[in-house]
Amino acid sequence: MDERDAILEVLGDRAVLATAMLCDAVRLDFGQFLGTAVEGRLRSRPNFLARMPRAALIELRERLQRELNHLIAASERPVHELRARLLEEPVSRDEETALLADALGTLLVERTRELLVEHRFPGDDVPDLPDKPMAPLRPEFHLGYAPSTVVLWAWRQVRALDQATRQLESSEGRPLATFEIRYYLPEALPTDRLK
Repeated sequence: MDERDAILEVLGDRAVLATAMLCDAVRLDFGQFLGTAVEGRLRSRPNFLARMPRAALIELRERLQRELNHLIAASERPVHELRARLLEEPVSRDEETALLADALGTLLVERTRELLVEHRFPGDDVPDLPDKPMAPLRPEFHLGYAPSTVVLWAWRQVRALDQATRQLESSEGRPLATFEIRYYLPEALPTDRLK
């Protein structure tokens, strides 16, 4: 293995760790989103909570975990596709954040809404009345996802390593002294290039 291949292998290892960090951050974000959507509504609706049978609460808890696992698995493809797209068509940081929010949030919001409807949560505009046991047939829920700062930080680590990999693969001869290579892979540069 020549020096270039060895450097690419190190970079690949770092990319695997960064991707795992991003997955962990997304899991926490999704768990928080689902948990807040359910717990916040139950806390604000004590009469609705009092009408929920124990079996329904058990099913809800189990469903939250299943949904979280499903959502994490389902988020991998859109994130991978976004990474590939951004390597070909770079955009501003704000646009990138919006694209990430869309890639992660579309399915998350849709599945959260479905969960609330299936468990017969009243709509956000419905008061919690003790004598109103039936939820509306088409409840409205105000749901919107924005990636947390932890997800954005992990995403930017992954993106920087994507860029460093591309820069290293496309450089002729000695690696370019780009920020990504200098910061994320100083091993790729001779000592005099780090001064």
